Amino acid sequence: FVPTVFDALRCRHTELASSTMRLIPPNEQHRPSSLRSWMMAEFGISLVIRSIKVGIVRLGDEDARAMLNAFVPTVFDALRCRHTELASSTMRLIPLIFTANLPAVEEYAPRIVKILLRLVRKAAPEGDDARDRAIKALAAAMRTSVSVLTENDVRLLCDVLLAGLDNTQSSVASFVLLRTVLRSRKVVPELYRLMDGVFQRLLHAHSPKIREHCATTIVQFILDFPLGPKRLAGHLEFLARNLNYEFEHGRAAAASVLGALAEKLPDAVRTPYLPLWFAALAQRVVADPASRARRAHAEALVCVYRASPSTGDDL
Repeated sequence: FVPTVFDALRCRHTELASSTMRLIPPNEQHRPSSLRSWMMAEFGISLVIRSIKVGIVRLGDEDARAMLNAFVPTVFDALRCRHTELASSTMRLIPLIFTANLPAVEEYAPRIVKILLRLVRKAAPEGDDARDRAIKALAAAMRTSVSVLTENDVRLLCDVLLAGLDNTQSSVASFVLLRTVLRSRKVVPELYRLMDGVFQRLLHAHSPKIREHCATTIVQFILDFPLGPKRLAGHLEFLARNLNYEFEHGRAAAASVLGALAEKLPDAVRTPYLPLWFAALAQRVVADPASRARRAHAEALVCVYRASPSTGDDL
């Protein structure tokens, strides 16, 4: 193994070199064997991560998939380790191997999800790297095990996600996890309140990336999540009302979501709203002073027109 350590130290990737240096303590005789064990495990997981990222291990290769499949139990054990550096490296590996559809993943995913939920709960507040890694790993693991979530798990995640939605660095992982939570279809008040915040961020967020994630999440929420007629009407009226929002990026975002819903909602749901949407969008196409918002209104207007059962004759 010593030649491998030598080669790893010469690698240009700082993460691998850093992991390797932790294998060479100043005074080996005073380093407990248990500590050396977790360091070896962390070094091995770092090697796997780097090998996948640089293409040495290819997820489409059958031999590589067989080796990674046998490695999944080790990932499970490493997540349970009390040493945070090993758990942190393991969380970076999970999104890579959980996209490979390995047979062992289906077996271990529910248990890995439960461990990651505990790690997310213990993570530091917004901005903590460990928290963001746990969210990314949990979003990846839950793609195959969303059914293991309980209502209490969803409540916990709502509190965690609320802090991450406005953070540009962690927003992608937070929204991916939120959309996965929505797939659980667990009806809890905290999730409805969180989505109310997403509707507000669709209009208020300064980051185009966050507004885009809000739009995608809202469309999924309205199409797939259990909503009563009153709540659904409230959300749709909110979008139509904010075609007149003060700032152009909010008006454009509301129009884009309405256009997507006009295309995707079932006829029985969307038909009563089409005349209202058509009139509101047509008015904004004429009156909106901002070219970007006018373009968004025009594109949504086309979607509403095409969605009309009578090809727009009744609008």
